[in-house]
Amino acid sequence: MKKLLSVCLTAVIAGSLMTGCSAITEMFEKANGVILYGDHNQVAEVFEQEKEDLREKNEYKFKVAEDQGQQILIFNETTAKALVEKELLNKVVKEDETEPISSLPDLKDTGILFTKKDDVDKVTIDGKSISVLNEGNIVIGRGRAYGDMFLVVSDEKWSAMKGTEKAMGVIEYNEDPAEKLPGFEVERVQLITIND
Repeated sequence: MKKLLSVCLTAVIAGSLMTGCSAITEMFEKANGVILYGDHNQVAEVFEQEKEDLREKNEYKFKVAEDQGQQILIFNETTAKALVEKELLNKVVKEDETEPISSLPDLKDTGILFTKKDDVDKVTIDGKSISVLNEGNIVIGRGRAYGDMFLVVSDEKWSAMKGTEKAMGVIEYNEDPAEKLPGFEVERVQLITIND
């Protein structure tokens, strides 16, 4: 019986790998990077700590605000475009499947909101209502590790917007950094795969 189960399991895994089943291939895909969420000093300390092992590092500023109990990460357009170029902004296609977005929608005079909720067309930040273009369930990496919604606004609007300023550090390694995670003293760490 055990032999039959092992043969069946092996056949299922092999068949899934050959047909490109994303759930199985993602299970074996190794991360080659991390995103660090915290303040500038926390991110800078990890960069210093990892300087011998990292391949590339980038730091981006964002702001955090709250609307009706939902944490909103606010990015300026420049940062959002950099995340798109690194293929770190991903559309959730199915519950466990994402694909990178290729560009940002035009900002015009509104902000762009990435959220799981379909019915949101405004957010309130510091008592001011902001009309947004809801672009759906877009996440950073493969999921929402930090924040419930992501708002993208022009660089000029971002500078004037209220919110707690934070830092996002993106580190790329040559190998899987999973065992390093407990040593990072930041608010949140997220494993990611960075495509070259």
